[in-house]
Amino acid sequence: MDLSSVVQWVQEGGWSVYLNLLLGPVGIIAGTFAVLVSRHRAAALAAGGGALLLGLLAGAIGLVGWLLGRASVDEALVNADPGSVEAMRAVGYEEAAHALVCGGIAGVLPIAAGVLAIVLTTYRGAPSA
Repeated sequence: MDLSSVVQWVQEGGWSVYLNLLLGPVGIIAGTFAVLVSRHRAAALAAGGGALLLGLLAGAIGLVGWLLGRASVDEALVNADPGSVEAMRAVGYEEAAHALVCGGIAGVLPIAAGVLAIVLTTYRGAPSA
């Protein structure tokens, strides 16, 4: 897959893919920070909780983008040629799914890092300072 294919894939996914391309790295940074400071309970819980929330938000944004994309496809096909509706719907639904895929990818690492930081903090018996 070359760079132009990646750019086209992102463009087809729409606004939610762009937003998740911003949220994903921020969540990963927060999760990494939370794991690194897991000996400091308050900082790890705050950063881990933040990473967890960012991961869930990325997934939710992907889901909303997917649902809105499918609705847009259905709305656009109301007046389309009946002979080509199913083919166009398949292509449109595939493009709408890019939002869901990106939301899942952008959300899974922050969620995992946030949960790991919270578990490490809890089971290490870290000091509360």
